[in-house]
Amino acid sequence: MSKLSEEEEKLARAALEENDTLRLILQESVRGGYPNDEATGMSGDRADSVFTLKRGNDILKGEIVALQCQLEASDVSAAETVHKFNRLQNKRAHLRNETRSLKNIANHQAPKVKEVNRLALDQLAMKRSCDEKNKALREEIKKLKNFRENGMERLYAALRREAHLKEQLENTNLALHSSDCQVLKGAILSKDKTIIMLKEDIEKARITQGKQTNYGNGYDEDSLAKLRKEHDDLCEQIQALQMVLQR
Repeated sequence: MSKLSEEEEKLARAALEENDTLRLILQESVRGGYPNDEATGMSGDRADSVFTLKRGNDILKGEIVALQCQLEASDVSAAETVHKFNRLQNKRAHLRNETRSLKNIANHQAPKVKEVNRLALDQLAMKRSCDEKNKALREEIKKLKNFRENGMERLYAALRREAHLKEQLENTNLALHSSDCQVLKGAILSKDKTIIMLKEDIEKARITQGKQTNYGNGYDEDSLAKLRKEHDDLCEQIQALQMVLQR
């Protein structure tokens, strides 16, 4: 129990003194009180005094009990406050230790985190570069594919035209002089051989066209255009010979 305040000590001391006085008066009353010559004059005052003292004593006892309860409550509250304070101090110390540990870990991991960030940025830059290169390659492949498809269409059209002209030439039955027929047949045979050679060259150009990017050789676009022009010229010459035969 904590120490009483000055005011509380005064009240307690006064209560004890009044209690002692009341106890003495009661003891004298039990023993017979004062001598007979004084009993008559003091009996009334003594009764009033005893009643007053009893009443005051009861009041003081109640106050003492209340003060004791307050002191006990204050002791409990103080002890609880001290307990809470100590617990908070321990928690604060624990948090301080955790904070210090986390700072040490962060300082230790900082170089590694920096290196990881650098690697991540390098990978991102590399990915962007690869994406740009892949995009350019896809566009180039698309262009080459379109060029090849267009070239194949023109080539097939020329071959169909050639076959049609040959068929027309084979079906021509005209009456010609023997010398003229021999000359025309020789010219047609020569041009047929040339057309066969052109077919082979065009086929080679078609096969090697897709390899130009990788190997850097074969037929380029200009060479292929020359072959096609020569093929078309021969077809026109065949048509001219056919017209001669039809005369």
